[in-house]
Amino acid sequence: MTPPDELVREAERRLAIATGQLEALEAELDKLEVEVERLERGLAERTAPGSLSAWASVRAGLAPPLAALSAGLFFDTGIWPLGLLASLAFLAQVLVFPSLNRSAR
Repeated sequence: MTPPDELVREAERRLAIATGQLEALEAELDKLEVEVERLERGLAERTAPGSLSAWASVRAGLAPPLAALSAGLFFDTGIWPLGLLASLAFLAQVLVFPSLNRSAR
């Protein structure tokens, strides 16, 4: 069985190692917090003052399905010119929206 003094020294050594690791992690966390704050400031500077709200993207996302539904409704009720127009609007939206995606740039 190991003597109590040796157990205490081993515990102190482990505590010193853990404290050193904790201090290193805290220093890294401080660096990361500074970097996040810098990124947030950069993002705030890049955002235009008159930028659109999140609802603009919701409306844009609903446009193609609504155009397709309206085309179907117009064709079903016999108003084929409006059905053709709604179909063309649907096709244009489907083809143009991927190019408007800013996250792919």
